[in-house]
Amino acid sequence: MDGLPVPVPPADKTAGPIIAGRDSRLQGRVAVVTGAVRGIGRAIAVEFAANGADVIALDISGPVSTASDAAPATPQELAETVSMIQAYGRRADGIRADVRDLGALRAAANRIEQRYGKIDIVIANAAIQYWKPLLDLQDTEWTDVIDNNLNGTANTIRALEVAPRIRTGR
Repeated sequence: MDGLPVPVPPADKTAGPIIAGRDSRLQGRVAVVTGAVRGIGRAIAVEFAANGADVIALDISGPVSTASDAAPATPQELAETVSMIQAYGRRADGIRADVRDLGALRAAANRIEQRYGKIDIVIANAAIQYWKPLLDLQDTEWTDVIDNNLNGTANTIRALEVAPRIRTGR
């Protein structure tokens, strides 16, 4: 958007504040949320905690791409998300990992399994956006979006073994 900030929806177009107790079925669940440092990812992570889940906030917390004019997320913001989760009395961890790096995600999955014993919910939220029309994207820009948004989502699901757990009921 030519250096302009990322659009922010008006207050009447948001889901509103975090509300504890919306769904007690999250008690005892372990959730992993990618792209959890800001925006939708943070809102999901904190909402899950407010409703009983332990949450692992996974984010690159650093430069990702030239795709966005937004400032890169920071490790301090990751720590802030973890603090927000813990404020609801839930266990939480912040893990810095790039969803494009399958090995890093597998290492994160092992760390989560060791600490929490399971993963019940995965929200593959991490993504990037070029704020210009599709036909104006350079080939390298399109590849960058696909690598982050499509491959990153597939890597997240593969590394955290979501599909096998769903199929087998583990």
